[in-house]
Amino acid sequence: MSKMTAEKNIHHLDRVEMQFDRFSKKWRELYYEPQQVNDLVLQNRKDFCLDFLCRHVQSGSKILDVGCGAGIVALAAARKGYVVHGVDVAKKMIKLCQRLFFENDIDPARYAFTAGNIADLDLPEDSFDGILAIGFLEYQTDELGVLQSLRKLLRPGGVLIITGPINIRISGLFGLGKVYGAARRWVNNLRFRGENWRNPAAGISINAYSSSGFKKLLLRAGFVTIECKRHGFANFWPLQSMTKSKRFKIELFLHNMLTRIAKVLPIDRFANEIIAVAQK
Repeated sequence: MSKMTAEKNIHHLDRVEMQFDRFSKKWRELYYEPQQVNDLVLQNRKDFCLDFLCRHVQSGSKILDVGCGAGIVALAAARKGYVVHGVDVAKKMIKLCQRLFFENDIDPARYAFTAGNIADLDLPEDSFDGILAIGFLEYQTDELGVLQSLRKLLRPGGVLIITGPINIRISGLFGLGKVYGAARRWVNNLRFRGENWRNPAAGISINAYSSSGFKKLLLRAGFVTIECKRHGFANFWPLQSMTKSKRFKIELFLHNMLTRIAKVLPIDRFANEIIAVAQK
């Protein structure tokens, strides 16, 4: 990584930390009290990833949850018998994780949490059987470098379960939403304020993928993709001006309808997100 790229990465991670520290409690609440359809999609993402984990990594194994957030997924994994090490750049998120595990009487010997950038931490190579990277890669300025770092941490044959946003979505009307979003960011001068909680990743999520591009990126990093799932239809930008209750009803209808259609037609290639299971 060049000096200029490294400095850019540090600056961007500072912004990521600031944003997630600011909305740390909101991230925890959305899993328990969903306020919009995208919250339900995030809940589904958690369930899909845990299902993949249970099918590909034996219970009792040591796993890394990178970008662990408020610890909701980590807690679910610990309850299924995994030994969990969570890492996040946001210090307030790590504090929430520690409190969450303490409140749920999880044996301290079965978990650890560390605040910091995964690329800078001195974790031993070949030390994890599985890695969860959920809602993580889209914030990285050096995706390939981060993936290679994660690969080093996996034992031979270890499994990475990773998610990423899809670049062309039905909910964004196949790209028109990006134009709309760029205009909004320009009007707001790229500042984090007010209604940005409606999309707490606004301004810091910098990567999106096609299914083939996602697999190629993983292959370049030394992984073989063994399973994939695309899911979620939410954040329809034409509905953003509606009242919260009206928007929720319409968006939930669209999400459910498109999810059903995706079972018989391949429209999931234009869903919100892709989940990949990749092996070292």
